[in-house]
Amino acid sequence: MNTEPTGTDRARRRTFSCIGGVLAAAAVGLPFRARAAAREIQIAMLLPLQGGQARQAEMIRQGVDGALEQANRAGGIRGQPVKLLAIDNGYQAEKTVEAIGSLAARESVVAVTSLFGGPIIGAAIPAATRAGVPIVGVLHGNDAFRRPGTEIVTHVRATFDAETRAIAALFPTIGRSRFAVLHATDNSGTAFRAQFESVLKAQGLPLVAAVPYARDATDYTEQARSIERSGADVVVVGGVTATGIAAIRGLLVFS
Repeated sequence: MNTEPTGTDRARRRTFSCIGGVLAAAAVGLPFRARAAAREIQIAMLLPLQGGQARQAEMIRQGVDGALEQANRAGGIRGQPVKLLAIDNGYQAEKTVEAIGSLAARESVVAVTSLFGGPIIGAAIPAATRAGVPIVGVLHGNDAFRRPGTEIVTHVRATFDAETRAIAALFPTIGRSRFAVLHATDNSGTAFRAQFESVLKAQGLPLVAAVPYARDATDYTEQARSIERSGADVVVVGGVTATGIAAIRGLLVFS
């Protein structure tokens, strides 16, 4: 049996390693109040552990937990063990803000990690800034989360602009240049569509289809048919959520 790690495995390990390094740097470099004196250092994770995004959240939780386990085997942070505190934010901005306020009162919590979802991150940044709790390991490419006033955030992902430019440049080199975008109907999804269309236009490439989907949808038959009719040979999904994954599976029926 082949035991060599796949490209996906290697990429995932690099991401987890990066998150672990970012967490350690945040804990060492940001001496908020008396947190460094705690016997156990805690990293709080605010993710939707139930519902439509639970599968993605659980994968992230396992990855970060593995990175912290590796850090603990190497001696932790300044000799102190690091523990992951997983909190269900219900994929709601209000719950996220409330949790950050509550965590700020706990001296052992040095950072919040792995927030995802544009509205969630957007609400969390001012709350974390007020509380003095860094947000590390953010998995989002929006430029708005990198502007002045967002210094509390440390990212482990490239910007959407960098990603979309790389996608638009790569696929024509292998003879694929008919792009379709499958995007959520919310502000984040429509912004992604507009940005990708702008990147394609700058490179003289067409967007042959822009197909929206509702985040709470369960049937993607019509979206799949629309993309099939467009003749697209590359489909870019504006979102990595459970609904996006289900939409991709719907496309496979027509492939």
